[in-house]
Amino acid sequence: MGELESFGAGLKTKPMILAASKSDVANKTKLTKLKRYAKSTSLELFPISRGYREGVEKLKYAIADKVEEIRRSAPG
Repeated sequence: MGELESFGAGLKTKPMILAASKSDVANKTKLTKLKRYAKSTSLELFPISRGYREGVEKLKYAIADKVEEIRRSAPG
């Protein structure tokens, strides 16, 4: 979050989806911490693995849903 804030432009306040890449080889302790963080901040977490092609489709649909949600709520 600090990195997003450093870029400015209100990135820290934009809608977010959290993707954990290489989840098939990830350190299990770090992945557990990431899951806890996502839950505590109400972020959607999508563990993905390109090698096993796991989670990528769910992530793509979640992104499309989020974009549609933002479009519907935008003024005008």
